[in-house]
Parts: sequence; structure tokens; C-alpha cells
Amino acid sequence: DEDAARHARVRAFGRLLEQISEKKRTVFVLHELQGLSAAEISEIVDAPVLTVRTRLFYARRELAELLKSEPSLAALAKELSGTEEAQ
Repeated sequence: DEDAARHARVRAFGRLLEQISEKKRTVFVLHELQGLSAAEISEIVDAPVLTVRTRLFYARRELAELLKSEPSLAALAKELSGTEEAQ
């Protein structure tokens, strides 16, 4: 049951992630899921580090809002909001 619930959460998160712009999604995935630094992402996406950080900020913000509409991901919404406040 736990494995099925985890898979459902992953699918739900993927659907939400697809709702944000490609530029923000790319930065979010590279930073949050792949663990790359803003400087590394900057080289990959050919954008200034400040732009990467801005995209990451807005990606987190949008995802936090989208997560509120997905009950199975409510805890993740709180985590993203906490990350945003820490910055």
C-alpha cells in the first residue's frame, strides 16, 4: 500500500511540475532533484546565475501553490514554502 501511495504521489507531482514553464521547471529539476548549484545550472541553461536563482524562486512559489490543490502532496507544499522563506 505504501509503495502504491508513493507512486501516486510521484505521478501527481510530475503532473504539477508540467504546469510550470519549461525554464522554471528545468532549473527546479536541476537544482532540487539533481542537486546542481546555481552556477552549474547557469552554464547548462546559458543564463546568468541571478536569472537561475530567480527562476528557482518562482518555480518553488508556483509549485507550492499548485501543491495545495493536491491533498496527497500537502506536506511537500509546506516543505517548499519553508524553503522559500529560508532564502
